[in-house]
Amino acid sequence: PFPFEALAMSAVRAAVPPGSSKGGALRGPHGSRSRGGGLSGFHRLHASNPDRSRGAPGRSVDLGEESLLSQNSERETSAAASQGPGASSSLESDENVDAERSNSKINTNDTTAENTQTTLESESVPQTSPPPFAAGNTGAVVGNTPLLDLSRLSKAENVKILAKMEFLNPTGSIKDRIALHMISRAESEGKIKPGVTTIVASTSGNTGCSVAMVCALKGYDYIVITSKKCSEEKRGSMRAFGGQVIIADDGLAADHPEHYVNLESTLCEQNENYFGIDQYENQHNPEAYYTSLGPEIWQQTRGRVTHFVAGGSTGGTVTGTGAYLKHVSDNQVQVLMPDPVGSVIFEHWAKHVPENELQASGYKVEGVGKDSIPGTLDLSFVDAMISVTDKQSIQMCQTLSSTAGALVGGSSGLNVYAAVELSKELGRQNPSREFTIVTVLPDSGLKYLSKIYNQTWCEENGFMDDECDPQDEVNRSRCRDTAVPRASATEVDDDLAAEENKSPLFSREVANAFLKDAADILTEYAAAEDVHVVDDTSGGNSNSGNGSGGG
Repeated sequence: PFPFEALAMSAVRAAVPPGSSKGGALRGPHGSRSRGGGLSGFHRLHASNPDRSRGAPGRSVDLGEESLLSQNSERETSAAASQGPGASSSLESDENVDAERSNSKINTNDTTAENTQTTLESESVPQTSPPPFAAGNTGAVVGNTPLLDLSRLSKAENVKILAKMEFLNPTGSIKDRIALHMISRAESEGKIKPGVTTIVASTSGNTGCSVAMVCALKGYDYIVITSKKCSEEKRGSMRAFGGQVIIADDGLAADHPEHYVNLESTLCEQNENYFGIDQYENQHNPEAYYTSLGPEIWQQTRGRVTHFVAGGSTGGTVTGTGAYLKHVSDNQVQVLMPDPVGSVIFEHWAKHVPENELQASGYKVEGVGKDSIPGTLDLSFVDAMISVTDKQSIQMCQTLSSTAGALVGGSSGLNVYAAVELSKELGRQNPSREFTIVTVLPDSGLKYLSKIYNQTWCEENGFMDDECDPQDEVNRSRCRDTAVPRASATEVDDDLAAEENKSPLFSREVANAFLKDAADILTEYAAAEDVHVVDDTSGGNSNSGNGSGGG
C-alpha cells in the first residue's frame, strides 16, 4: 500500500551487517515466508517454504537480566564523548562482554571515546552524527529508545526477550513517531501551514497526545477526538498542550456517523482550514516505523532479532516495522501479532470473516485492537496471531512493574504476554537454537493509574489473581475452529502437512477446551450419581440425595 522499497533503501544498506543477506524484495499478500524459528503453535497466515541457509546465527546479545540494552550508536557515541576518558560502551565485542560478566563488573578504565568509535566500526553498526548536547525541542528526542532485557520472563533458556522502551518518548508513547512524521510530511507536501491550518485527529488517546505535542512545537491549533473509553490521564495530557478535546460515545458501530473516527472526517469536510491526520488510513503512519523503529531494532540487536511481536490498532507498528525487518533479513524475521479478545482483527485474519461481517465486543485494554480493519494494517507481513484476554494483559503489566521496574500500559502487557508465550513455543520446537524476540512497550503506565494500577478498578472488572478470567470462555470459543492457513496445496511444506495430521489436541487452546469440557461432564455425572444412586436395602428405590447407599 505504500512504497517501502523506495523509502529507506539507504537505511537498509547501512543497517545490514557483513555476512547478512541484503536480497529479497518485500513479499505481498501472497508472498512466501521462511519457516525460520517456527510459529506452528499459533495461528499461521502463510504456509512456509523450506529453510534457506542464513549461516551461523551468532550468539544473542547478553548483558545480563538486569541491564538496559542501550546499543544505539548515537546514544553510545554521545555518552562516551561527553564522559571523556574512562567512559564505557555497551557496544563492546561479545568477547569483552563475556569477560566482563565473568568478572562480575564492567571495566570502566580502558575505554575512551576513540576506543568507542573503533568498537562501533568493528561491530559494523551504522555511523551517524551524535545528537546535540542539548536538544532544540522535544521533537529532536523522539525515537532512539533503548532495549530492556526481559529474558527473565522467557520460558526457554535459548530464547531472549527484549523490549523497546517506547514509553520514554516525550509524551510517553510510541505515537510520537507517527505524529511527528505525518505532520512533517504534510508540511513538506504543502498541505498544511502554521497559523492557518487546524490539525484534527481521531485517537484512542496516545496519538492525540503526540499530535498535541507536535502542534505545540510547530504552531498549529488542534482538535483531538477520542471516546469515553480513554483514560482520564490521557484526556488531561491532550488538553495540556492548549488544544480542544472532544469525547465521543463509546461502543458505537464502526460506520456510525458519531463514531470518534468518523467525526474527524466530518469536521474536516465542514471546515476548509481543517486537516485530518487520518492515522488509520494515512500511509505515512507505517512509513514512520519503517524508517525509524525497524532500523533501530536491527542495529541494536546487530541483526540477531529473529521474531518481532506487536499488537495493532492502526496497524502501523506491526506493518512498517515488520516490513523493514523482513526486508533487511531476507524474510528470516517472523512477526507475531497479538490481538485482544473483543477486537475484530483476529477473526478477520484467522477465520477469514469478511470485513462487513465483523462484530467487535467490549474490552478494557486501550490503544490496541480495533472494531474494523484499518487501511494502514497490512496483514501480509504477519506470520502468526495469538488471542489475549484483558486479564492476561493487565496482570502482565503488574508483573512488569513489580519485577522489572517498568510501569507500562495495557498494550505493553499484551505484547509481552505474547512474547512469553512465543518463547515457550520456540523452546519446545527447537531447544538447541538461540532466538531473540523483540517486542515494544508502547506507552507509560502513568496514563493508567486510575485503571490498571488501581485495585478497585481491577476488582470491579475481575482482574484479581483469585478470580476467573471473565473472557476465558469467549477466548476459547474465539480460538476454536480457526480456518486452515491461507495457502495452496503446492505451498504447504512437509512440516505444515505433518502438523495438520497431528492429533486433534495438538493445539494448546483446543486441548485446554477439551479438558475443561471433560471435567464439566465428569462433575455433572458425579452429581447425578449422588442424586440417583440405587439403595439395595430398600428394594431398589432411589433415594433423594441423603447420602445413604452412596458409593
